[in-house]
Order: sequence, then C-alpha cells, then structure tokens
Amino acid sequence: MIRTWVKLEPDPARTSRLISLLLLTVTMTILLFITAQFFRRSVAAIRYPYELDYGEGQVLLDTLTLMNGGSIYDAPDSFPFTVSNYPPVYHVLAAALSSVTGAPLASGRALSALSTLLAGAFVGLIVMMASTRGRPTHFSPAAAAASTAAAMLFVSVWPVFIWGVFMRVDMLAILFSLAGLWAHLRWHAHPVLRHVCVALFLLAVFTRQAAVAGAASAIITTFVVDRRRGLRMGAAFCGAVIAISAVIYAATHGQFYFHTVTATATAFHWAGILVQLWYPLAQYRWLTLLAALGAIIALRSRESDTTSAGEQLRLAVPAYMVVSFLVSLTSGKVGSNINYVLELIAGACMVVGMLVGRILQERPPGWRAWMGPAAMIILLIQIVTPSLTPRLTDWWRFRIDPDTSAGDRALDRLRYAEGPVFSEDTTLLVLAGRPIEYQCYELTQLSLTGHWDQRPLLERFNRHDFALVLLRFDIADPTPLARTRFTPEMLVAIRENYRPVEKRGPYWFLVPSVPGAVGRRASPGVS
Repeated sequence: MIRTWVKLEPDPARTSRLISLLLLTVTMTILLFITAQFFRRSVAAIRYPYELDYGEGQVLLDTLTLMNGGSIYDAPDSFPFTVSNYPPVYHVLAAALSSVTGAPLASGRALSALSTLLAGAFVGLIVMMASTRGRPTHFSPAAAAASTAAAMLFVSVWPVFIWGVFMRVDMLAILFSLAGLWAHLRWHAHPVLRHVCVALFLLAVFTRQAAVAGAASAIITTFVVDRRRGLRMGAAFCGAVIAISAVIYAATHGQFYFHTVTATATAFHWAGILVQLWYPLAQYRWLTLLAALGAIIALRSRESDTTSAGEQLRLAVPAYMVVSFLVSLTSGKVGSNINYVLELIAGACMVVGMLVGRILQERPPGWRAWMGPAAMIILLIQIVTPSLTPRLTDWWRFRIDPDTSAGDRALDRLRYAEGPVFSEDTTLLVLAGRPIEYQCYELTQLSLTGHWDQRPLLERFNRHDFALVLLRFDIADPTPLARTRFTPEMLVAIRENYRPVEKRGPYWFLVPSVPGAVGRRASPGVS
C-alpha cells in the first residue's frame, strides 16, 4: 500500500474570519453590558424628580403650557420672559403622553430614553440593509451580528449614554431622521411608500431644526442616481418646510421665527468647536479612524449591484455622516453641548457597522485578510478604554444619585418663600408651582446680542424684589458656565444686593442683604 501525504496549506481568509468573529463576540459582550446599564440609567432618570440638565426646565414648562392650552411662542417683551428654542413636535408628544400618565417630567424622560433605544435599532436596521444589499434573501448571521453591534455601539457611546435620558428634543429628532433614512432606502422605488421618508424628515426638522442629516443624505444620494428625481425630492422637502413654517409663523404672529432662529443665533467662537467637536473626535480617535476608513471603502467600492438601490445603499450612510459632521460645526455657538455631536455619532456607528459587516462577509486574499482582525482589535481597544466609554468599573460616576434631599430642600424653600423668587434651576420653579419669570441663559444671550433689555431685571435685583434667589454656583466666584447664563451686570447686581444663607448640595440660597427689605422674609425653618 502506498500512502500519499497531502500538505494542507493554511487558509489566511478562514483564519482571519475566525479571529474576527472571536473579537466581535468579546466586543458585543461588553456592548451588551453597557446597554444594560443604559436601561438602568433610564429607569433611575424616570424616577428622579428633579432637574438632570439645565434645559429640561424650559421643555417641561413648554409641555405644561401646551397641556393647558397655551402658546409656547409668546413675545419675550412681556411677562413671562421665556424663550422656547425648538419647534413643537417633541413638546406636543410629551404633552400627549403626560396627559395620560400625569407625570410630565417622567414622561418626557421616558420618551427620550425610548427614542434613544429606537434610534439605536434603526442604526442596526440600516446597517443590516447595507450588509445584505437591501435584499432580505441575503440575510446572514454575519450581517445580523454587525447590525446588532452597531445598534449597541450607538447607545454605548458616552454622549448618547448620558444625554439619552434627558427631557430634551435631540434623541426624538435623531429617531425621526434615522427612521426617515431607513424608509428612504427601503421604499425609494415604491410609488406610494417612498413619500413616508419625507414625512419622517419633516418630523425630525420640526423636532429640532438642525436635524437635517437624514433628509440631506437622502436627497444627495437620490440626486447622484437620478438628478431629476433628486431635485423633485429636494424641492418637495424644502417646500414643505417653508409652508409649515409659514403657517406656524402666521399663527404665532412671527414669534416662532424669533424663538427658533433669532434666539438661537448666539455668539460663535471657533474655540467652541475645539471643545465640543475636536475634543470628542480626539477622544474617540479609534472610532473616528474606523469611521473614516469605512466611509472611504464604501465610497470607493463598486459593488456587483450597480442598480439605483445598490448605489443608494453604498452612498447614503457615508453621506449622512458627512452632513452630520458639517452640522456639528455649529457647536461653536455659545451654550452648545454634547447634543451637537449626537447625530455625528449615529453616522459614525452606522459606517463602522457596515465595515464590520464587510469584514465578516468578505474573504480577501493574502495579507489583506488580516485587515479585518486588525480593525476589530481597534474597535475593541476603543470600547474598553475611557476614550469611548468610562472604564467598566467607573459606571458609578454616571449613575443618577437617588438622594433627593438637596432637591427637596430647594423645592420647599421656593414653594414657601414669601414673595417672588428667582431660580437658575427652572425645573424646580415648575415643580414648586412658581412662574418662570426669567430664563437665565436664553435672556442673557439675547441681552448680549441686543434683542432684550436687561435693565428691568437689574432694577428688580437692586430693589430686592425677590424674596429668594437660588443659584448653582457661588456668587462670589462665578464659574465659566455661570458667565454664559448671567451678564456681568446681573452678577454684580446679585452679589451687591443678596447674600448666601445656605448651601445644600449644588444649590446656593440667597436672600436680600439689606436688613428689613421686603424680600428678607423667608420660609419657616430657614436658617
């Protein structure tokens, strides 16, 4: 008998794919843990009775105003001096939900948390569609794994993890934007359903006026494939935005424009972009690297499917990321926060998800086979370092403290003060049943741009009209954030006419410094 020995050559493609799957399994385990922590954070936020973010107070007030049949776009030259910076969709939905639950703040946070999770789901659905070329028959475990990882990655990035539970408009706007993009990719050739995406894009824009990435990417990719149809789509969307805005403008006697455009046009500083955009991009350098690499590969690739659907799937997600990056450049405005990069994060997560799907499904020859494991290692490094998320042992830093004693004390002092009160924390004013006479940040910025006269407020401080002033900083040493919420003249007026009598948690309580002033009377039990 003659035995023949056959030497088996190693298969780099097979080996690299197995390594990539192993690394992805570890990555998804960590992402699952972080997503579970987001659920816990959401429950804690819904149960927490006081302000978690400065902007929640005005959104809460707008919600209650709509529930009571009032207008949220009144002229700011008469009492109350308040500004509503956003279009009304979020407020309307929050008011409808609150009318059922009877808990406006909890309902608003529940709406935001649900929007965050659903936005993550649409991130995954779009990645799934791109990984399967939009054909359900092309479904594969690799595509499912990539889409699931992208969905959890979106929720796990710490700006989304933190912001996603606040009673703010951003996550709902991103949900509508992503849902519109998915509907566009899914039904762009359907004679009727293709119009669904335009409705969703309109909901996004009238939730947050800057949420245009979904609409812009859909219009751009449609124009690339079919110029005439792209122009029609762009005209339809822009025409609808103008028409709806004109109706609201007329109904509010022009105040809708003032609140959502004039009042939001604060001073712009390039240094603000460095803080709000460049710093996060540098911190997420590995995610940024993978997103850039994935976008380049998607734009340069020529799939076997060169149909209209194939081209749109190839271009739409990179276009979404690029447009959202351009929109995020407005973060140089005074008062901007991490919410300006949330849509960019969604785009980056989708592009990275598409890259992971390509890694798991393709088997390139030679040394290129090891590019997949290298990319997966980079993604894993990003996830387990504080650059993307805090260390797994540091989640307590982002937990919502269940101790409400400081808020309880502040609420009692505002509720029982004998006379008008001034509070930097507007949520407490709403909960105490007190009117929000002034919004600190919004009116400060309007005063600095010459759109609001601060002299009547300064006179009230000088007359000791307020029985109690509640601040979140030491008036003797204002923080940089405080200087964006109060003009120098306001800080001087408060410091010269009011003195601190108590500090509880983050709250400073001040009463008139002149003995015998009307505002000197305080609530029972005040030290």
